[in-house]
Amino acid sequence: RLRRQIAISVSVIVFVIYVYLQRQRYLKKNAKYVQDTGGEWIKPSVRTALLWQAEHQFRKYGVQQYPLWKTGEADIGQLGVGIGLYFAYLKYMTRYFIVIA
Repeated sequence: RLRRQIAISVSVIVFVIYVYLQRQRYLKKNAKYVQDTGGEWIKPSVRTALLWQAEHQFRKYGVQQYPLWKTGEADIGQLGVGIGLYFAYLKYMTRYFIVIA
């Protein structure tokens, strides 16, 4: 009976250590905040952010930005099928709820 209790205790301790190590690996891999990484805080650069936005922003023919109120479903659909369907659904449901109200 004592051997069984010792075996169970050792199994529980090994499991707890395994969970702890997995959690530490997960936190290190998915660190999103300075407190998680333990590093020093670096002030974000507005210039760098604006350059990144300019490079990654969706543009018409790669040059000009899409106008906010004149962009159609076909233009938005170029971002992907799901994005186009989402906005088509949103447009449909808005009209539907306006009619019911």
